[in-house]
Amino acid sequence: MILVSRGVLSVDDLDVNNPIVFKSDSRFTSMSNAGCTEIVDQSVTISDVVKEKLKKINGKFTIGSTSKNLHIYSPVADVLDGRNRICYIVGNQDELIISEYNNPRGDKYSALYTILIDVLHKEGFKSSKGDTKETKFTVQLSEVDLFVEACNQVIGLHLGDMLELKVSNEYYSISRKGDNGENYNEYFFQTFYTYKSGQQIVNPYKLIAQEVVTTKNFEELSIIGEKLNTITKLLDNKRLELETIDNI
Repeated sequence: MILVSRGVLSVDDLDVNNPIVFKSDSRFTSMSNAGCTEIVDQSVTISDVVKEKLKKINGKFTIGSTSKNLHIYSPVADVLDGRNRICYIVGNQDELIISEYNNPRGDKYSALYTILIDVLHKEGFKSSKGDTKETKFTVQLSEVDLFVEACNQVIGLHLGDMLELKVSNEYYSISRKGDNGENYNEYFFQTFYTYKSGQQIVNPYKLIAQEVVTTKNFEELSIIGEKLNTITKLLDNKRLELETIDNI
């Protein structure tokens, strides 16, 4: 993997044996540091109730200059590119649309989104396909707390060195403006995260039992109850799936 700020001018110039990956020159501002809430407060597309919930995500935020939608990054991200981005949030007051991100003037992917998709599916979220076949999630107000927990799970896996960054064979382009004022494209390879092999699978009921011991209020207990219901539902679905296979 070769980190570069400028790409090649043709797909034919990409080399899978020496893959180039975009590294942005733009750094986070001091206001984007982990735990800072001012970025979230600037959004005009998300309700105040949902903003307060999103502030519990242990990552970094940036915001679109015109649309005022949010990008979520791992707290270790130091520059504004896709390698440490978790997802992109399009707000509709109490409803959130979660996607990977696609913009002609930026890197069109979020490397940690593959892990977020897996965690959200395990938490019982249903995904859909967008117009360009990308995986999206619609999060209602009653599900925002669970979405926040899913983002924090991804961050925990990332900080805990449980994930491995890999280069995809997929590529994308970033639109640039030349000295003559005309637009042109530069091409780069995408990256994505996978789980490191050999990682021990932790019993989810054990983790929830630990949360019960340390919980402080009824609201947190309600969230834990929702997790238990989700896990039970997933186990029931898997049991029915296996019984169906046995009966074929």
